[in-house]
Amino acid sequence: MKPSLRRSRAWLWLPLAAAMTLGCGFTATIIDQSDTKTTVENPRLEQDPHLKVLLGGAVREIPLRDIRMVKIDPAGMVNFDRQQYYSAQVILRDGSVLSEAGSDSTMDRKCFICVQNSLVGQHREARFRIPLSSVQQIKVDK
Repeated sequence: MKPSLRRSRAWLWLPLAAAMTLGCGFTATIIDQSDTKTTVENPRLEQDPHLKVLLGGAVREIPLRDIRMVKIDPAGMVNFDRQQYYSAQVILRDGSVLSEAGSDSTMDRKCFICVQNSLVGQHREARFRIPLSSVQQIKVDK
């Protein structure tokens, strides 16, 4: 095979690699406790890649991509397994709702989010970081 032909084939992979890395990102709108909205590109959780959700006495780990929206209420707080959890409403990408934030249901039916983690990402070409304990709402956009 001629060297020029090899080089031309190598260029075929460049657009594919760029599309794979750039097309995989998503955005999230974060509202903090002071009602400030921030749009973050490629959001992720800093310490643990999954959001820890306490529901019915069991902890579930949900990837951020599987979540459509999270509303966090610091008024309802519990400690479980030496970690702090806030009452929350979690709406998954498939439309199912785990629990209503602040609902008067029994403790077994309430949903809590572990807030001992931080959300990080890019905001206007700068690194963005906010502790989950300071977040009021997360809305994930694909």
